[in-house]
Amino acid sequence: MLGLYFGEDSAYSHMRDNIDWKCGFLMFLFSLAFFYLVNILVKNRTQHKLPLAEEWKWRNVYVSWVHSLISATWTLLCVVIYPELFHGLIYHINYFTYLCITFATGYFVYDFLDLCFEGKVLTLWELTAHHIAVVSMFIYNVVTKAQIGFSLIALSVEVNSVFLHWRKLLQMEKTPFSSKHYVIIKYLNLATFIVFRGGPLTIITVSLFTLHEHVSLVYLVCVSISMVVMDIINIVLLYRFIKSDILRDLRPGTKKSSRAKHLNDRNGNVMDLEHDSN
Repeated sequence: MLGLYFGEDSAYSHMRDNIDWKCGFLMFLFSLAFFYLVNILVKNRTQHKLPLAEEWKWRNVYVSWVHSLISATWTLLCVVIYPELFHGLIYHINYFTYLCITFATGYFVYDFLDLCFEGKVLTLWELTAHHIAVVSMFIYNVVTKAQIGFSLIALSVEVNSVFLHWRKLLQMEKTPFSSKHYVIIKYLNLATFIVFRGGPLTIITVSLFTLHEHVSLVYLVCVSISMVVMDIINIVLLYRFIKSDILRDLRPGTKKSSRAKHLNDRNGNVMDLEHDSN
């Protein structure tokens, strides 16, 4: 049962006291430096090969994909190794789970700064809103060394992000929509979207109603706002996925036109706007 512990007992208090926030801060800095380095490596491979706007998009999506692979794996390990965290979403903490959240926080801060420096804050409003909502909650949880369980549940959406970014990279490579590779990834994306985006939001929402007396009013309000933001973003994403990957297959002549557009792209004659709109 989620939220079995309705108060911080001595065991949880001891776990919390053993965590040195300086270690979290060092992991945060390491994360910033790591993703900046990944960005530079990708830039060196794509520079002068793509238009400036496309080159930035490649870097941004690829760095996001690397983060998703690491954070999704780390989060799943946390859940498997420490299943008891489900019984202490507010107070359960150890270095393995704490550093997972600080590492992810470093990435989201890095990506938000990247959006600012590239002038993409308004054009990519969904990403901006997402990062503000996530970073504000994660930083609060890291500083207070509490609600780490909630943060891990929220971070499990990165399992879906692995396939979401993979799908985007395939689109940017002009992979035919009818190819086996794209079809497998698109269905894995939709399946993990339902499980790892809908599931965590439901768990957090239900748990907050159950445990609302054990978190501050400020935190409760901020998390509630974040949940609303995430719900809106997920509805927009789901609509785009259905429109692009499901309804496309139902339209007459879609496969034929998609194959022709792919051949034109490879010959450098036309740009597939569908790839850039998803």
